[in-house]
Amino acid sequence: MKNLEVFQVKRCKSNSSADITHVASEGNITFTLSNSHLHFYNGEDHHCFANTYECITKFEILKIERVLWFGTGKEFIWVDLSKNLHVIQVESEFTAAEWNPTQDAITITHPNGEIGLYIVNLQELLISPIGLSHLIDAKPSVVLNVGWGSEETQFRGTAGKRGKLSEEVLPANFNDDFRPRISWRGNGDMYAVNYWHNSQRQFKVFKYPCELLYESASIVGLQPIIAWKPEGNLIACVTCTTTTREVSLFEKNCLIKNKIELSDQVEIIDLKWSACGQILSIYQSLGNETFLDLYTIKNYVWYLKQRLNFATTNSLISYHFKDSLSTVIILQVVTVRETVEYSFKYVVSKSAGGRKTCGVINGNSLLLTQCEKGMAPPPMFDEKIVVDNPINFVQFHPELQRVAIVDSKNYIQIFSLTSPPSPIETCRALNKAQYDVPLSYHHIIWYSESHLLCLKETMDSTSKVLVKVSDGALVPWNDSLEAANVTYLNSIYTDSRVVQQSDGFLSISDQDNQLEVLAQIPTVLQLSSFKSQNALFLFSLTQTQEFYINEVRVLIGVLSFIIHDYYLLLTTTENTLICVRLNDLRKSEISKSLARATYRSMEQGGHLLLGVPNSSSVILQMPRGNIETCTVRAISIDRLESLLEKQAWNEALDLVRLERLNPTILVDLNFNRFISNIDKFVESIRTPAVINDFLIGLQEENVFDTVFQDYAFAVSRKEHVKEKIVKVCTALIDYMENGDYTHYLHCIIIACFMKNLESSNFEALTHVRNLLYSMKENPALIKVAESAFQAINVLKPQSDMYHNALAMYDLDLALFVARNLQMDPKEYEPFISRLKTMGEVQRRFEINDFLKNYATAVKYLIRCSESDEYTLNYVNKHEVFNVAYNYTKHGSGLHKEVAILFAEHLRRQKLHEESAFVLASVQCYEEAFSDYKQALIIPNAILMLQHMKLSPEERHLQLLNLAQTCVASGKILEAAHIFETQLSQHHKAIDLYIAHSYFAEAQRCAIKFNCFNEYKHSLFEGSLVYCEELNLKLTTLKETFAKYVNRLSAIKLGKVQKMTVAGDHLPSGINDDILSIADSLSTISVNTSSSRASTASRRRRKEERKKQDLREGGVYEDIALMRALYELIVEVFSMGPMVRQICLIAVDINTSGAVKFISALHNALFEFQLHIKKCLTEIWPPHLNSDLEGQDSRIYENVKQLDVKYREPPPNLDTSWKISIMVSS
Repeated sequence: MKNLEVFQVKRCKSNSSADITHVASEGNITFTLSNSHLHFYNGEDHHCFANTYECITKFEILKIERVLWFGTGKEFIWVDLSKNLHVIQVESEFTAAEWNPTQDAITITHPNGEIGLYIVNLQELLISPIGLSHLIDAKPSVVLNVGWGSEETQFRGTAGKRGKLSEEVLPANFNDDFRPRISWRGNGDMYAVNYWHNSQRQFKVFKYPCELLYESASIVGLQPIIAWKPEGNLIACVTCTTTTREVSLFEKNCLIKNKIELSDQVEIIDLKWSACGQILSIYQSLGNETFLDLYTIKNYVWYLKQRLNFATTNSLISYHFKDSLSTVIILQVVTVRETVEYSFKYVVSKSAGGRKTCGVINGNSLLLTQCEKGMAPPPMFDEKIVVDNPINFVQFHPELQRVAIVDSKNYIQIFSLTSPPSPIETCRALNKAQYDVPLSYHHIIWYSESHLLCLKETMDSTSKVLVKVSDGALVPWNDSLEAANVTYLNSIYTDSRVVQQSDGFLSISDQDNQLEVLAQIPTVLQLSSFKSQNALFLFSLTQTQEFYINEVRVLIGVLSFIIHDYYLLLTTTENTLICVRLNDLRKSEISKSLARATYRSMEQGGHLLLGVPNSSSVILQMPRGNIETCTVRAISIDRLESLLEKQAWNEALDLVRLERLNPTILVDLNFNRFISNIDKFVESIRTPAVINDFLIGLQEENVFDTVFQDYAFAVSRKEHVKEKIVKVCTALIDYMENGDYTHYLHCIIIACFMKNLESSNFEALTHVRNLLYSMKENPALIKVAESAFQAINVLKPQSDMYHNALAMYDLDLALFVARNLQMDPKEYEPFISRLKTMGEVQRRFEINDFLKNYATAVKYLIRCSESDEYTLNYVNKHEVFNVAYNYTKHGSGLHKEVAILFAEHLRRQKLHEESAFVLASVQCYEEAFSDYKQALIIPNAILMLQHMKLSPEERHLQLLNLAQTCVASGKILEAAHIFETQLSQHHKAIDLYIAHSYFAEAQRCAIKFNCFNEYKHSLFEGSLVYCEELNLKLTTLKETFAKYVNRLSAIKLGKVQKMTVAGDHLPSGINDDILSIADSLSTISVNTSSSRASTASRRRRKEERKKQDLREGGVYEDIALMRALYELIVEVFSMGPMVRQICLIAVDINTSGAVKFISALHNALFEFQLHIKKCLTEIWPPHLNSDLEGQDSRIYENVKQLDVKYREPPPNLDTSWKISIMVSS
């Protein structure tokens, strides 16, 4: 769908003449061969060599050696750029020679048919063979295709049928010199030789150096010309007969693949491929006219895109394609009077406005395709405009449905884009003047409804002119820019101004020479403008695939871009389609706007053609030529939001279904809007099936957090609604119930199940029951009820529905469900018949007992049972103690019996506290005391003793036993409290406090009972012993802390050193594992499917052990150290309050030796804690929880595997426990 258009024209007058037969140039240096004399030109310097030469090979300058090279048939001549001529003699005469693409070897053919590949030594003027063969005698290996027969008998399709019926054609040769022609494949591994044999031409394909692979069959009318495509296997040849002129395209196996049919009157002079292989040039003559045609191929169809006509006064001498690193194709032609360099670019010719039309040039035809709802893939089209001459330029009017066509003879025709298209104006832009250069008018654009603006080429100058389309009158355009340097030209039609680029400067000018420079950027291939917030944005794509917004380069590797509505779309070399919302674009925040761009993958090499009007789809063309339509999700979401804002629910739903959007987006774009317009939503849907699809597709999560998380910017405020599906389904059910109930019944049932609540089954069955109740008035509703139940039956297992119907205590509904489930009547009819004979309470008990809902059944059993024993057995059997305990009458004998059973059940589960509570509620205090004692709930156990009415001796004995149980269980404070408050044995309580290092409690108790002096010595000795233990523990903690901190620092330093080594010695782009702590990886074996779960569990446990492994060299040693340091610091700071208590006791005792010893412990702990605080930033850097970059990201790469708790220092590291009088200065 692309056309080829002139990008830039560079012209230079040359020293050529009509006698010149060969030209080669590099920079300012030119070599020519005129009348067999060799000439050298370098600016004003001209030198003519003495001897005469007949060139039979290419006349070219070698790119690597930078010397002129050609062959005469007896010798090779090479001339350096300093005008030194050298001759390389060949042992025998040769008929053709061709350098390989890398110019390190040359293929030579001889008159006797010998062919060889040779190495040339330019310094020693020697030539030596590396491979020899023979054009005529050598035969390729024969491939035997068993079962297919000969080539003549094989099926050949419609072409074969036509060949059998067609008349025999005769070859037509044009001045054949009978010399071979050689053409190399682009990669240099093969070459083809076209030669004369047995009164006709054929060609063979050789593999490097000189191995024959294939030979062609007899080809009628084959001409000497041959050109191998630089990339691929296509070999272009010319075939001429008395009735046809064709360019035949062969595969490397010498079988024809395609052909280009030409006029039977032309003579084909030469074929050449562009360096990229995308363009095939055909140099032809017809009478006195000579012209150069440029063809491209897409989908196996050849399109004539440009024709360069050469006047007889300025005839073409030679031409070639130059190498280019960009997407621009450069064609250099040498004529009698000048050297011209044409740069071509690919463009998409399309109309503006709502009715998009795309135009494709193919010779004298313009193929028009309407793109309002998509695009027909080439070579198909909708309309065709045919003119007399091949078309070179097409320009659609920016506002009107018109198109301007400029042909190869500079005729301008204006067509109206009606169906079929009709001509409006025709003119000759040259005012019937003669012209000497091809493409005299280029860069043609619409300036106004009646004028075109273009660049005009003459032999003397380049200028900008306005062309009146009605009569071809020319009006000069005056501005200060040099027209010859203009590479881009476009008009801003609304205000009669022109955007142009010259010498890298983008500017806007008008006819009054008012010039405004906008930016300076590299040469632009494509440019579009957009106005946002009263600011003009220029989007430019350069020939080196760089993308600019104004003068800012924002992207590289961009293949194409378009502006579709209010969106900028780009394709990149990374196979990505990018979408940017232009309404968000700000000049000061371009980078932020691009950061909100959305991306999607696409096929490699796709180019944007246009956007489908009123759609979120864009059309791309792939490298092979096929067309693809791609939906841009960001545009779809914005269009959907716009439709919903306009309350166009019908169109919005069509958009969701057409583009397969998740239907939940209708809710998540604005939840309140959806709920408040639920009536419009339902009314806009044509069939209930669409509602069903919507309900089934609902998701609880916000779609902008899941499937559309890259498009969250499309909503002004992202909502997270709790129980979203329940609320939406409830709103839909409420509306549909009040409407056509039977019409929407299936939707209502699906909505019930989509709620996914415990009551969903019952809610759905309720609607079926409502129909059954209505059958008395309208018996026809039975069909609707059965259909509704079948919908339920699809969504839920059969047994569930029957049980749910029973649980609703509606026997008629249960019968209906059972019959529709086609259950065996023996299974349900006797049971339901029996239920009908019972009372309501008894019936409900039987139903719940049948459904095994024992907790519910026992509630009804308590109300209807006449036997307490049966009830107790039922409760005990089905273990529904809790329900029975709560529903039996308090104070009754049944309640007490149930409570005792319940307590026994709790006791078996080791729930002694709950068992004691239940027993206490029915005044079983002795059993309750035993359970509280077992649970070590001491206050409650003492309370139970008060209710047990024991004698003082019995009570004392029970308390003593309770205290001993506490001591045995480690409940020292509770035991001492019993001795102190209940048994009046404060001495024993103080002894317990001291023995277990509760010195503060011991001091308090001793002071309370006035025996402090008696226990002063015991307190002193106990605190000293405890201090020694703390000292040893503190020493160990200090050593461990220092060890861990030093090891952690060493690990970080080792990582830094490894990164330095990696940067010095590893090639860029290699992500090696040397940056991790360990230099080995664990290997995980995969077991059978039956053990995968256990394998995964073992793997997780193994990974967790690694994260806590402190061995040196472990994979996660650094985070294991951080975890261990965290725990150690918590332990150290927990020692502070205890040390404070001991210090205060020592002060109270007032023993100087004890104070000194304990003071040392106090200061050691306090200083250690201060040291820890200083080391915290080394262990946990402040930026550890931020997004790490560069070196830090490698050093702390394992931290993401650490539990969040351990990624920060422990909180509340308090040192306020210290006693100031003990802190050493």
